[in-house]
Amino acid sequence: MPLEELLVDRATLLSLEPEELAVHLLERFRNTSPETKQSLHNFVNGLRHSHQIDNEIEAAFTEAWWWLVREGFVVESTSEGWFYISRRGKRALESNNPIAFQHVRLLPRESLHPVVSEKAFPPFLRGDYETAVFAAFKEVEIAVRSAAALPDHVVGADLMRQAFHEATGALSDAGQTKAERESLAHLFAGAIGSYKNPNSHRRVQIEPNEAAEMVFLASHLMRIVDSRKNRGA
Repeated sequence: MPLEELLVDRATLLSLEPEELAVHLLERFRNTSPETKQSLHNFVNGLRHSHQIDNEIEAAFTEAWWWLVREGFVVESTSEGWFYISRRGKRALESNNPIAFQHVRLLPRESLHPVVSEKAFPPFLRGDYETAVFAAFKEVEIAVRSAAALPDHVVGADLMRQAFHEATGALSDAGQTKAERESLAHLFAGAIGSYKNPNSHRRVQIEPNEAAEMVFLASHLMRIVDSRKNRGA
C-alpha cells in the first residue's frame, strides 16, 4: 500500500510495527543525497499540513524514521538533524523487494559469527534467503575443512563425519563422552545435509524466520569450529 493511501487509513497505519511502516517511509528518501537531504521536523510538519495527522501518527512515523537510521538505511548528514538515503537503503529499494528489509530484525547482525555475518547477512537483507542460508553453511564447510586439514575432495556430510569422528576426528574432543562426540558429528553432518546440500541442487523456498534460524545455526557451528581450532593452536 502506498504511503498516501496508508495516511488515510489510520487504523492500519497505527497497527504497523516500526519496521513495517519504515518500508513505506524509505521511499520518501529515494531521491535524497547529502545535498538533497530532509529532516524529521520538516517531514512531520508537511504531513500535518497535507493530511492533518495527529500525535499518535506523528509518533509512529518518528519510530519508523529512527528505525531506518538505527538499521543504516538512512544516515545523518554533517548538518545535524538532516538525513539522506544510505547505500544500504538504495540497495533495498533497487532489489525489487524493499519490503524484505523489515525482516532484518529477525537476524541481529551483531549476534552472528563475523564470517557468517559478512557472507550471509547481505543476501538476507535483500530478501534472498536461499542464498543467505547457502552462504552461511558454505562457510561452515570451508572452516571445518581448513581446521581439520582435510582434502578438497571430501565434502558435505562426509567431511563433517571425518572431521568430528568420535575416535579419529581432528575436531573431536576427547574430553567428551563417546555419545557426545558422536552427537556433535551427527549435528554437523545433519546441518550440512539438510541446509546446504539441498540449496546446492535445486531451488528451495525458505521463509524469512526459517532462514534466520538456519543462519543462526550456522553461526553457532562456526563458533564450535573456532573453539576446536583454537584449542589445538
